[in-house]
Amino acid sequence: MLHNVRVTLDGYATVAAYAVNPGVWNGFAAPYFTREQADDLAAQLTAAADPRQDETISYRAECPSELDGPTGDGYLHDSPQYDGDERWAWTGGQKVPGDPDGPTVYAIGAYGWIWALVE
Repeated sequence: MLHNVRVTLDGYATVAAYAVNPGVWNGFAAPYFTREQADDLAAQLTAAADPRQDETISYRAECPSELDGPTGDGYLHDSPQYDGDERWAWTGGQKVPGDPDGPTVYAIGAYGWIWALVE
């Protein structure tokens, strides 16, 4: 597990991550974000969204205040590889595996989006 790194999402956004497990999902990174980092990611994805694009290739993440997920704290994000109700996934707050004293983090798009470490 690497800490305090930058990751990029398939050319859509480049953001800081609290921790990342490199190369664990089909060779792609699995990042974990603090609340501030996750909010930055959501803002970048919103700014990059192009309504003229085919929805199947856009990435979105949001933290709707009126939405209660399984943990009551987390982010709703799309999974472009799925359609319909399966398309949306909830990522609740958690501790990074192996880092029980670390902050609460959110694994937005980990194990599903095309994340890479920024060198």
